[in-house]
Amino acid sequence: MKRVTVSYVMNVLNGEPFLSYQLASIYPYAHQIVIVEGAYRRFAHAATADGHSVDRTREVLAAFPDPEQKLVVISRDGYWEDRCEMCNAFLPAVTGDVMWQVDTDEFYLPWVHERVVQWFAEDNALDRVSFRVREFFASPEYEVCGGIHALGLGDVRRVHRFHPGVRWLTQRPPTLGNATGVPQPIRRERLAEDTVREGMRLFHYTTLFRRQITDKFRYYRQMWANTEQDEQWLHETWDQFTNPLRLHGAVVGASWIERYDGPWPLHVEDMMRDVQTGMFSGLTVRGREDIERYLASAESPEDVAIAQALNEAVCAVRTRHFFLAARPSVWVLWQCARHPFRRTYRFCARRVAMLVVSPLIRMLRAGLQRLVLAIARPRRVPSHSQAEAAPFGMLR
Repeated sequence: MKRVTVSYVMNVLNGEPFLSYQLASIYPYAHQIVIVEGAYRRFAHAATADGHSVDRTREVLAAFPDPEQKLVVISRDGYWEDRCEMCNAFLPAVTGDVMWQVDTDEFYLPWVHERVVQWFAEDNALDRVSFRVREFFASPEYEVCGGIHALGLGDVRRVHRFHPGVRWLTQRPPTLGNATGVPQPIRRERLAEDTVREGMRLFHYTTLFRRQITDKFRYYRQMWANTEQDEQWLHETWDQFTNPLRLHGAVVGASWIERYDGPWPLHVEDMMRDVQTGMFSGLTVRGREDIERYLASAESPEDVAIAQALNEAVCAVRTRHFFLAARPSVWVLWQCARHPFRRTYRFCARRVAMLVVSPLIRMLRAGLQRLVLAIARPRRVPSHSQAEAAPFGMLR
C-alpha cells in the first residue's frame, strides 16, 4: 500500500491559546504544516496596523519545537484581501499527497488522523472528506446542540487530495479548482454523514473565551446580517446566561447546551489547565455555576423541547414544506401563551414570528401581487390581418 503524506494547512490570526496545542496535536501525523499568518481586511479590527496578530502568535510559531523541519510559515506586512487569498498563499508550498485544512480552534481525536490517511491510501479515487462539527460553550464539557446543526449547516469540507497547480476558488464552502475557475471534479467523497457513522467529529472550540468571541462576532457581523448584536449577545448569553437557547450568534433558530461526557482531543485538557493558571494574559475561564444550575433545573428539558419544535418549523420553511411548519409553530406559540413570563419561550415565539411567519407572509404577498398583475394586464387583441394569418386554434 502506498504511503500517503498529509500537509496540514491553516490561516492564523491571534492563535492564542490554541496554536501551540493544535500544532502539538497534528505534528505526529504531518508530512508538513503550512501556516499563513496575518489578517485579511474584514479582520482589521483584530490586527496590528501592518496586518499581523496582536498576541504572541508569531513568537509561538518561531519557538515551537520542530525537529523534523515540518513547519512552513508564510507571513507578510499588510492585509490580505480575503480568506481565499490567504489560502492560495499556502498552496505553492504544499508537497503532500493530501491537504488537510485546520483552524487553530479545531481539534480531532488522534485516531481520526490515522483513519483518514488510511482511506486515502486504500482508495485512489477518494478526493474529499468532510466532518460534522461539534461545538462547545464556555468549557469543553458543554456541547452546543441545535442551531446551525439542526438546519444541516454544521458539515464542513476539510481534507482534499492535492494536485499541483490547484487553486482555492471559494472558502464557503472550501472548493478547489483550476486557474480558470473550474472546480476540481470529485470522483469519490466521504460526506459528513459517512464520517459520523465512523464516530468521527470535528471538535470546534469556537466559544470558550470572551476575547475569542468578541473578535469573531465583529467579523461575522460584517459578513452576515443575521448575526446577533455583539454586546447584546455577550451580555445576555455569555455574561448572564439568561437565554440558554441563544448559544449560537446567528439567527438560525434555537440552540441549547448539553453536558459532554465523551473523550477530549489530545492537548485540550492541557490548554484549559494552562489558561486557568494564568499562562495567557487577558484570557480567563468562564464560571460554570449558573450553567450547572440550569442543567439541573426542570426548565432545561422543557427548553430543549420547545427549541427542537422551533428548529423543526424553521427547517420546514427553509425546504419550502410550509404545511409541515404549521404544527410545531402553533405548539411553540401555545407554550409561550401558557408561560408568558418565561424568557426562553418568548424568545422562541419571536423566532417563529421572524423565521416562519414572516417568510409565509412575504410569500403570500408576492403571490397576491402576481395575481393582481395578471388580472390587471390588458389582453392583447390581434389585428384583423394578424387574425387572418394565424393558424387555426392559435387565437385565444
